[in-house]
Amino acid sequence: MAWDDREKQEIELDEGKVLTSYKDSLGNWTIGIGHLLGTDPKFQGITITGPECEEYFEEDFNEAVKEAQSAFDGFEGLDGPRKGAIVNMAFQMGEKTLSTFHTFLDYLDRGMYQEAALDLMNTRYARQVQQRAKRIAYRIRTGQYAARQ
Repeated sequence: MAWDDREKQEIELDEGKVLTSYKDSLGNWTIGIGHLLGTDPKFQGITITGPECEEYFEEDFNEAVKEAQSAFDGFEGLDGPRKGAIVNMAFQMGEKTLSTFHTFLDYLDRGMYQEAALDLMNTRYARQVQQRAKRIAYRIRTGQYAARQ
């Protein structure tokens, strides 16, 4: 399976799939597979179909790939699981926030995967999304997808 297909599965497992809008932990209206709608109350109660959900997800995933490439110049040189890890982070937090992980990205750029994984686990991000961050750090450290528990 191609890395991007596998990562889409990972993100769907991390984000869930909800066809009716809901407020995320930051108070943003969200729908589908982590598709951000905004904070306006007009987004309350919106429902989408499965095909619409897939369309939004494909667009959001492609945007996350572009953001990962922009935030990390060495993206194309990574193996699939590590590319996926960076895309997963970009999908969740966006390029602007991902690009602030200077030490993590520097370690990654130098191929210091153990150090990058350790640095990632010492961030506020890791404290907020504990299990997701552990899976991402595992991929950074090993270049492999971990079995889901």
